[in-house]
Amino acid sequence: MIIKTKPEPGYADGALLLEAAHIHERLGEWDQALRAAEKALAIYRDNDDQRSTAVTQGQIADILQACGEFDQALALHEWRLPVAQKLGDIEPIAVTRFKIARICLQRGNQGTDDMQRIHEELAASLASFRKLGRQDGIGHVGVLLARVLAMRGQPDEALAVLDQAAAAFDKRGDTQGADQARRSRDRIRADR
Repeated sequence: MIIKTKPEPGYADGALLLEAAHIHERLGEWDQALRAAEKALAIYRDNDDQRSTAVTQGQIADILQACGEFDQALALHEWRLPVAQKLGDIEPIAVTRFKIARICLQRGNQGTDDMQRIHEELAASLASFRKLGRQDGIGHVGVLLARVLAMRGQPDEALAVLDQAAAAFDKRGDTQGADQARRSRDRIRADR
């Protein structure tokens, strides 16, 4: 006689739930995506897995951001950042800083302090992606940083960053990204 027992939720269950959340996100099913990610988060918290908890918090923040819940999304990323720093994970630090800056831009309210914070987050993110040699990060962060620099009245710095972003996209063979960087560069030059 075989007795079947319900397995304890574990990492495989968390990974499956996160994959389900990704699928729901791609389909625009935000409530289902959020529920799946929150279930995965509970599993990782129960297992005291800080890294997986932080990654899952990031996915939940992305879902909340897509739903316009900027303050909640920002709070989750702000929670994640010191965890990634404590773990010494350079790539998650860079990604989190980029996402914090994007949310701050999306929220509006770009006073002097906000713009300074956005600039600092993007500059730190770009430095980390350069250290890692991640051309995609250099390109994407560079385009956004250049936009912020232009908004702050620093067109020369913005142009230099856009040149680096275009070169990074070229190295990846990302013609669309390189074209975007060059169009941004042309707009800044035209506005001077």
